[in-house]
Amino acid sequence: MIESTLPKLDDRLESKYITLQSGIRTHYIEAGPPDAPVVILTHGFLSSVRDWQANLLPLAQNSPKPLRFIALDWAGFGLSDKGTRAYSLYFFADFLRDFALAMELENFDLVGHSMGGKHNLAFAIFYPQYIRKFVLVDTDGFITDTWLMNASGKPWFKPIQAIQLKALGSPRLIKTFFAQAYHDKKFLPDDAKLKEGVRLLTMPEQINALKALNQNYPSLSMRLTGLIEQVPENKKPTLIVWGRQDRIINISCAEIAKGMLKNSRLHIFEECGHIPQLEKANEFNKLLLEFLNEAKV
Repeated sequence: MIESTLPKLDDRLESKYITLQSGIRTHYIEAGPPDAPVVILTHGFLSSVRDWQANLLPLAQNSPKPLRFIALDWAGFGLSDKGTRAYSLYFFADFLRDFALAMELENFDLVGHSMGGKHNLAFAIFYPQYIRKFVLVDTDGFITDTWLMNASGKPWFKPIQAIQLKALGSPRLIKTFFAQAYHDKKFLPDDAKLKEGVRLLTMPEQINALKALNQNYPSLSMRLTGLIEQVPENKKPTLIVWGRQDRIINISCAEIAKGMLKNSRLHIFEECGHIPQLEKANEFNKLLLEFLNEAKV
């Protein structure tokens, strides 16, 4: 979700930074004992650690056993370095591996929302040794890519890309997007938040990062890279969470994910859209803690 439209970051959550071996300065927040087992939470497209604003502290405070929850900003998003590097699923998998190395994390539970879940799927393929349990929340890794997405690396696509980026400066289009994302209309951002969202999205460094992200969409697709074929190799205990009324990524993708991930269970939130960790925060937190604290799945 667009950064400024999410709740303000709780003052009790301190922004922290760590520079990875790649040189990328990475922003993260955390809650819970520093010596407890770690749970990493990753955010969706055009968003940040604030994807988890309603979750991080309640999860750490209410877990039956001590757990350390860490939410990070992907490179190109939030307060992490932007840049015009060649973004791909391979890049994001390595980015998460480098974050784990820099934080001296040998294994952890991994939770991802939307785009973050897709990046986590790639990470699970390349670096399964790090993962204990796996959670996917309304994840786009199982969508069928359109012909337009497949064409994003071609020269004639550049004018289309320019139109797409220009659309980020339209409050009306952004408002329409949020109407699709949320089922409960009380979560829709007000005009002031929409205006601030437009300002942040149209800042030069963010525009350059988005241009880089759109240079070659097939490298960011689980299907077009062929990585989707390796998803069934993931045997980690997995929880799949979806909103029944998700109009961004259809619930049919949840069934596809359940079919591919054999050691998985599916939980569907009724009367809920694309962002269950916000729309159904209390229920989501309880569900996640039950899953993370189970001895076996």
